Amino acid sequence: MQKLPIFKSLCQDTIWSVRKGCVESFVNVSNAIHQESRSALVSLMEQFLNDVLFHSYFIFCLFSSRWVRNSAYEQLGPFLSTLRSDQVSREFLKYFTNIPNLSSAEADADCTTHCAFNFPGVALALGKGRWEELHETYNALVRKSFKSRKTLACSVHEICSILGTELTEKYLITAIEFFLKDIDDVRSFF
Repeated sequence: MQKLPIFKSLCQDTIWSVRKGCVESFVNVSNAIHQESRSALVSLMEQFLNDVLFHSYFIFCLFSSRWVRNSAYEQLGPFLSTLRSDQVSREFLKYFTNIPNLSSAEADADCTTHCAFNFPGVALALGKGRWEELHETYNALVRKSFKSRKTLACSVHEICSILGTELTEKYLITAIEFFLKDIDDVRSFF
């Protein structure tokens, strides 16, 4: 894609609203380029998650914007879903798996809901072979807000399909039992 260098340049803009616009179009850009090229976008997403800009000649500048960072956390799950498992390092995945543990100073509470909503897509992209890296996050989301519980209850069948019988029995029975004992608004979707 010939426009990728332009996009990368815009991602480095000092104006926070330009960077936020880049974050909001990140998944579309990822889907528009070849699968092999998508891993080059990982470092840009990391930059957005930290909202740190690096300039040439080893000059380090920090332009922190909560709006950019929150948008990056919202787009992280959909972006991970565009990647192959081998394009997602353990370190990069930690940005996603740590979302339920973020403080209110780091990200808005809605980021947890976005994490739960995008969890099946991330699990599908990574495959059941990497469930060990995801299951603690799943369990944390099961016990988070009403919105995250409701979202996971609605998608538990997809997670079961991805994991297969053996891993479902090992990792999801507790969550399923929890959903069955939850309030009516969660149980009704389960």
